[in-house]
Amino acid sequence: AQIATPSRIPSTQIQTRALDIATPDPVVNQATPKSPTVAIGGQTASMTLNGRFFTQVTAVEVVNAAGVVQPHIDAYLSPNARSDGALTVQLVAKKNARPGQYQLKLLSRVDPRQVQNRPPSAPLGGAATRDLTIPATTAAVRVRAMEPKITSFAPTRPAYNTTVGPRIVVSDVPGSEVVSVTRHEGDRFCRYRPIPSLASPHPGYRGGLALSTWTAPNTLQVLMLTGTFEPASSCTIQLSIRTKNAFGEEFQSFTPAFQLTLSAPPPPARLPVSSTWTLKSYLHLQEMLQKGTCSGNSLGAHGSVPVGIVNVNGKLGFRIRSGPIGTECGWKLATNRLEPGWKLHMTFRIRRSGDKCNVGSGPSQYDFSRLQRITIINDGEQTLAANLSQDGNALKLVDLHCGLTLSNDHEVLLEMVSAAVSHDSPPNGCDWKCAFR
Repeated sequence: AQIATPSRIPSTQIQTRALDIATPDPVVNQATPKSPTVAIGGQTASMTLNGRFFTQVTAVEVVNAAGVVQPHIDAYLSPNARSDGALTVQLVAKKNARPGQYQLKLLSRVDPRQVQNRPPSAPLGGAATRDLTIPATTAAVRVRAMEPKITSFAPTRPAYNTTVGPRIVVSDVPGSEVVSVTRHEGDRFCRYRPIPSLASPHPGYRGGLALSTWTAPNTLQVLMLTGTFEPASSCTIQLSIRTKNAFGEEFQSFTPAFQLTLSAPPPPARLPVSSTWTLKSYLHLQEMLQKGTCSGNSLGAHGSVPVGIVNVNGKLGFRIRSGPIGTECGWKLATNRLEPGWKLHMTFRIRRSGDKCNVGSGPSQYDFSRLQRITIINDGEQTLAANLSQDGNALKLVDLHCGLTLSNDHEVLLEMVSAAVSHDSPPNGCDWKCAFR
């Protein structure tokens, strides 16, 4: 019998189609930083995830330990910082976020070849989701509340009764736009007097404040109006700050009390008078009731001696001589010759010849606004600080007297050996003449 030849069946190469392979879930190996802190109302924080299969990730959410999504903590992907092996997440905590620790949940494209998860509350026809909650041991998000506080005050120890322009630095301030800033006032707080002619250009600044600027994220520098602190050894600064973030949410912040130490003002710088004789025309000295020779020359057996207001080698002097009827001479100055804020300092020296002449009685140093009698009674140098009032009243400056003598052989000379003027804040370019009207 004839054996049939088997028919030849051609071989066929079977290939696996890529579409038959299910898309793998993302794998997160580590995070940098592992647990970033996000401040409520603060700047955006970022976290970079490292692993595999990140190209399928479409969104990211922040959830608590129970898996509940946190609507006030925004998380979004950085489009320019992602690859299959790395994914950068940006995090923002809004006003109503709660402080605590949270996890990230990655959402991926739906793959029909895999078992899908459907949200418990979603209807049967709702969209299925594919997600991966990253364990807290691999990556976590910490959310904290911001705590605004005054971190510095410049100058550090301002002098009271001295013109200053203080700057206050406040850190950890939520938001990015200032609505208003108020300095608390009252018995418990610093007493500060701005210059009356100054005012803030913005109506939201109160309590002697001028304006503010952001010097760094969430760091605010507040400028005070130029003014002076009232005398105290220390006092308290406290601020109320209203701000807004990029979402339009407003934040009301109160800084804790900041203890400010005040110092005594330094002695004012003195501008020396070049020659005390030149003060004669500035002081407008006038003679008071007199007896004997109080001007011109005293004539007698001891010659002709200049008396009254005299020039003693460029210094202002007051001289009288004795005589048969005695001599009494005085000079006064008007109290309204100094400009406001200026003081006049004069150093006198008394010289006597014989024992019949002397100066009048009275204290050796006065605030000129209370001056009633002469100020120089002893030999030696004495400095008088003038704080002249503005009422124009004339006050006695010099009172000299000599007893009865047959000739003009006794003398007293009151000499102004030096003088200077001072001001707490003298204008630039001023010399001593700026002190006088």
